[in-house]
Amino acid sequence: CPVCVSQGEDSLSVMTCESDTAMKLKKKIFHKPPKSPKSPYSSSTQLYPKKAAAWQSLQGMGSACFENAAVKHPRQMWLGSLKQGNRMSHALKSDVDTGHTRANVSSSTPEYLKEALGMKKPKHSRSSSNGYIPGTPDYKEKEDMYDEIIELKKTIQAQKNEGDRMKTKLRRLEEENSRKDKQIEQLLDPSRGSELARALSEKKTDNGWVVTGLKQKIVKLEEQCKEKDNTINEFQADMKTSNLEEVRLAMETYYEEVHRLQLLLAKSETMRKKY
Repeated sequence: CPVCVSQGEDSLSVMTCESDTAMKLKKKIFHKPPKSPKSPYSSSTQLYPKKAAAWQSLQGMGSACFENAAVKHPRQMWLGSLKQGNRMSHALKSDVDTGHTRANVSSSTPEYLKEALGMKKPKHSRSSSNGYIPGTPDYKEKEDMYDEIIELKKTIQAQKNEGDRMKTKLRRLEEENSRKDKQIEQLLDPSRGSELARALSEKKTDNGWVVTGLKQKIVKLEEQCKEKDNTINEFQADMKTSNLEEVRLAMETYYEEVHRLQLLLAKSETMRKKY
């Protein structure tokens, strides 16, 4: 029948195509150049093991596709390669996602858990040579914590004392400032010194004028001091003269009294001799 003949021709054409592809693959395999020795420095498999594994899996799938080319239909081969590509993209995406999740987990993981999981090496002070087991939290003994609390209390008390001392110093400085303000107000009082008050209130930029005013005031004060000294000397001289006059009068009275007593004594003796 013609249908059987056409089916037979189709099957023969498929078989001839498959045999041609198989022969080409064999020729390629037999005529490959010899492989050069791989250098450990330039091999990407050692530097990027994940990419190397993915590439090896891709190579394996490609070789499997070429080996099964003699059996499968070209459309089936195309569909199979698409499926394998989707699987590989999902695998690579999952690797990237796991890398991100690992990075996020490592950022939020405590230090002792990182050491326990081997994600981080312990510090020198917390190494196993010092008796530290990785994965245990950095706790302290009760005695050490008690001593640390006592030291902190001492520092707090010292800070309080320092604060009190600074408060007293600030109060003293405020009192001194207020006292100086009062002195300045007294100096600026016009009833005490009109010239100096006028000089300071007007805030003259000419310092020479202020100096001359102060010199004039000093001269006036010196004159007043001299006048006071003269009056004091006069008072002292008056006191000396008055004292000498009084002593002289007292001596005269004493002398007169002694002379009177001597006369009385002589009269009494003469009267006694007579009787």
